[in-house]
Amino acid sequence: MALHQTGMKVGMAVLLFFQLCGWVVSLGGTAHATNECRENTDEWKSPSVKPIGEWYHLQPFPSADESRAYDCGIHFSLDWWIIAFQFFMIIFGYLAVFVEFFHTKYT
Repeated sequence: MALHQTGMKVGMAVLLFFQLCGWVVSLGGTAHATNECRENTDEWKSPSVKPIGEWYHLQPFPSADESRAYDCGIHFSLDWWIIAFQFFMIIFGYLAVFVEFFHTKYT
């Protein structure tokens, strides 16, 4: 395995920091969109007569109690899973970079 130079190691750490900053922005955006959806579900749901995506954002799903938490949760659940996946990828990236910081040709 080839050893990386110190500058490349620092560069990888900086890029991971920017990735973490992007993750924080996407976390905040998804949280805000989910909150807005739960507060104004009727504005986000499309009526059954209009085609999906023409004016509204959410497709109407049948739910037992027509709860706002269900309607918004079903739409944003994939976004929350993506954010969790990004978080674990950032953690694994930091582990790889910081283990590489202590790797020299003598170890």
